[in-house]
Amino acid sequence: MNIDKESVSITFSDAAKTYDAWAIHQRLAATKLIKLLPDIHVCEKILDAGCGTGLLTRMAYTRYTNAAFLGMDISQQMISYCQSFFGHIKNMTFLVHDLEKLNEVNFPSTFDLTLSSFTLQWIENVDRVIEAFVHSLNPGGYLGIAVPVKDSLFELHNSFNSAFDTKMHGLNYRNSDYYISALKQQSVSICTSHVEDICIFLSGMDILRYFKYTGTTFRHTPSYRPKTIKEINNLLTHYGKKYGRDDNLLPLTFKVLFIIAQKHIKPPHLNHGVIAEGLFNAN
Repeated sequence: MNIDKESVSITFSDAAKTYDAWAIHQRLAATKLIKLLPDIHVCEKILDAGCGTGLLTRMAYTRYTNAAFLGMDISQQMISYCQSFFGHIKNMTFLVHDLEKLNEVNFPSTFDLTLSSFTLQWIENVDRVIEAFVHSLNPGGYLGIAVPVKDSLFELHNSFNSAFDTKMHGLNYRNSDYYISALKQQSVSICTSHVEDICIFLSGMDILRYFKYTGTTFRHTPSYRPKTIKEINNLLTHYGKKYGRDDNLLPLTFKVLFIIAQKHIKPPHLNHGVIAEGLFNAN
């Protein structure tokens, strides 16, 4: 995939104030991911990789109130939102950072739990990022991932194809086996992995608002061209005929892969943790 990082950062920054109200799938996925986590007896430090506005961070905090949290995201406005929302909590630190560059800064093994929800679909070099995630864990630490996979938003894609007789531009969601294979190359045991449908029903116009207000658009890319009112009505007509309910609401479905993995236990390396200690003491 060829993803314009600057465009992604801009669109998510633009949606920072509206994201929480519209990110319904993301909230449901985060809730499921937290419930899948095993009882972790020692959980002192947690990384939320691709934290956005902190939906997942909030849920993890209610379960691990004594842990120190580090949230990372590529969007400055998302991080600013988190800093404002969690500013009164001493053990919360947030950092603007590209997850694909974690290895470049020799990211340390220091976390007991690394979480990532609705983020990896925006990553080009998934193998490198998953390697960094595993490296970030203490021996015996856990990795929790929720990521949309192939056939996500199939209703919208199929309706677009019918309306315009062409393939819809956007993310090409990877197959679930792609992520599982990447994890199997690392020193982890996969505790659970399965795909669930997360479906909500919205009006046609609210589906369009959903993408705008969650920042999941490519409107800042050079190839982006907004649809005319006529084209939008044509798309929604095809969508309704094919998938609409009697109440005129339309389904919007993400197929989400949930993975819980545990890093193999081995003797810890020396001199790890210096960078992370600095980050956690940033406040």
